[in-house]
Amino acid sequence: MLPLAHQDPIRILGSPSQPHPPPSQRSSHQRFNDAPGPMTIELFLYRTEPYRTSSESSPLPFPYRTTQMVPAALARLQSIANCPNRVRKILVDLGLQVSSLTPVMRSKVRYAGGAPRPMIKVHVRATDHISFQQQSETGKQQIQGLLTSNGVNGFSVEILDPDRVLVRSIFSLPPSNIIIEAFEGVSKTIVDNLCQRLANKWTSVCLFKVGRTLEQSSYSVFVTVKPGTVSDWQRLQAQTQNIMDAELRRLGNSHLVGTVRADFVPGGWSDGTQPTGAEPSCADGKSFMEDLDGQPKLGCSIGLVGDLSGGGPTHRGFLTSHHVITPPKKHADLFRNHNLTGTVYGWGKEHPLKTKVQFFAEPDVIATKQDIETEIEINQDTLQKREESIKQGELAGMEPEPGRIANRNNLVRTGNKLLELRAAATKLPQQLGHIIVSSGRAQTNESPPRVVDWAFVSVDEFPNMRLSDHNVLPTKAEIGSDIPDKYVKNVRYLAPEGPFQNFGMLEPGRWYFKKGRTSGITGGLCHGTSVVINSSDAPRGSMRPDGTLESPKPVETVNVAIIVNTQLLEPGVGQKSFCNLGDSGSLIFDEDGSCCGLMSGNWSQDTAPLEQTGWSTDYGGGCVESGLAMDMRDVQKWIAQRMAVGGPAQLIIPSKLEGYSKRNANTQSSLTGPIRESLPSSLLIVDGVEFRPATASIHTMKPSPNPTTLDWSCASFALEMARHFQIGPQKLGSKAQLE
Repeated sequence: MLPLAHQDPIRILGSPSQPHPPPSQRSSHQRFNDAPGPMTIELFLYRTEPYRTSSESSPLPFPYRTTQMVPAALARLQSIANCPNRVRKILVDLGLQVSSLTPVMRSKVRYAGGAPRPMIKVHVRATDHISFQQQSETGKQQIQGLLTSNGVNGFSVEILDPDRVLVRSIFSLPPSNIIIEAFEGVSKTIVDNLCQRLANKWTSVCLFKVGRTLEQSSYSVFVTVKPGTVSDWQRLQAQTQNIMDAELRRLGNSHLVGTVRADFVPGGWSDGTQPTGAEPSCADGKSFMEDLDGQPKLGCSIGLVGDLSGGGPTHRGFLTSHHVITPPKKHADLFRNHNLTGTVYGWGKEHPLKTKVQFFAEPDVIATKQDIETEIEINQDTLQKREESIKQGELAGMEPEPGRIANRNNLVRTGNKLLELRAAATKLPQQLGHIIVSSGRAQTNESPPRVVDWAFVSVDEFPNMRLSDHNVLPTKAEIGSDIPDKYVKNVRYLAPEGPFQNFGMLEPGRWYFKKGRTSGITGGLCHGTSVVINSSDAPRGSMRPDGTLESPKPVETVNVAIIVNTQLLEPGVGQKSFCNLGDSGSLIFDEDGSCCGLMSGNWSQDTAPLEQTGWSTDYGGGCVESGLAMDMRDVQKWIAQRMAVGGPAQLIIPSKLEGYSKRNANTQSSLTGPIRESLPSSLLIVDGVEFRPATASIHTMKPSPNPTTLDWSCASFALEMARHFQIGPQKLGSKAQLE
């Protein structure tokens, strides 16, 4: 094998069968042999990137977002006579083949130090990394000299080959994989080493195939860390790879030694309402103008309102994630206490953690109203111009053209519809219900532990809101390009038209989809092994058999299923987002339409491809994200454990109601209510689910002589929310009468 300095790193990345180079050379090509020793993760990634040269002292991890340069900065560049041609000549004279030269504002969304800055971005076609580094380094310095000699300071220069710079998509693996078996056998050893070397600075670890595309990917123990973390990354890479190599030898797979590398990148997990380590960022809401009928459909947003009023013995409502209904972090005591205890069933209305829920979330209400007003203004302006055009023609003795008249009439009809939407928007936000029980920030008491994150919101105070069988599954056309045919062989989307009928489970290697508040309908594969997340910054209590929570330990890890949107059957395609901030609480379904999971958070890494979806600026422009999910079996089990001491309980989906029709599905509701603090989230509805606890309480209430029936209807995703029905739900199966 040739020394690493004489190989193409891209080819190495695309060859899983390549053995490792010696430990001293195991990272990517080292920039001027300057990668060993402690440094920030950002500097390490830059110094081991062979096809990127930047004038910044601490370049942001690639990729970043670029937008049009602001006029003031552009004017400064234009003050240099013939600047573009002079920059291009510098690079061409050095032997670089320039493909584009663009003045931009570069930024990295939700990243420390990622605010927009002016940059001259140069794309080139490199022949090899050695020549590129020599030529680009000299070119960068000469361009900087040209700028400063003309009094233009504060601009960075970046030269890269966009086809060869490292962009790390992650690709799902099937569970029956010998490399996964080896990883699961030593994951605790890897975690222990990370804790020893990085303390709480690492955020997650998992095994993936990693590369720009599947064809260019190779196995990697993929570790995310907090931005700005300092360590000897080259040494950590070697240690992690040695652990995997030793396990492969122990399993009798010496021929696979050297096929698994280690990647350390900034990134991690979040609860879905905020980036890791940040406060909720919801300033730019999402408009629901196109879906404004007063009906809280799946995929809409919900938010906190205030104190709770008492409930009755029978409860109807919906399921969402606990972290969605947790008080904001600025209320430190309430935030901490709610995570430690959850909402306990039976708390009185005076309890400070019993809050109400509204839809839409406050930022989305604002965005919806603003969107309507903008459309009204555009419509009125266009209509006025059309009227003036017709009038001028009439004054000139011209007969109005039929097309102009038809266009004017369409504008009038559109304007009337917009005025109706404006009137409907004045009723927003609408009160949706109040929280009567939630899991708290919890984990299972098994080994390894798994995430527990759910909450139930009662709508008892709205008896006319019929939570009947109206969880309508999307059609194949609505799922669009994320159909299972592109992910796994011999799997088709066969979900029946209308409401879903069954619960299922999350199985590694299978295709699933969700519909969320922010990203809508997306599909992906359940990865072959769980991601291990470091929850030491926000510890979780273990659920006891009686439904109460043990106190969190100082340092904890927890396993969670991850769903990755990588279309394995589409050649040359990289990773796409499965979810984004605000999608928590989405129900997750399989190709048959069974409800298999509940989305509990997001996972992202800051060297993944940029998301191309046109979301609002607060959400768009970041790296693609994967979904963290609870299995519905865990949701059912731990709801029962939280509610019913000493006996089993059932969660049952009703059979399809005899009156279901698309006409009934368009029935409107009449909800009203106040506005308070709110966080975006998806609304999930598991329609008409029934639950029988053994008593009407948990640990804080006296036992009731009669069982309590909870008529559930959950909250999230790509189904429509339970519509109004004049008949009650029929139940499937037998219900356990508990003592």
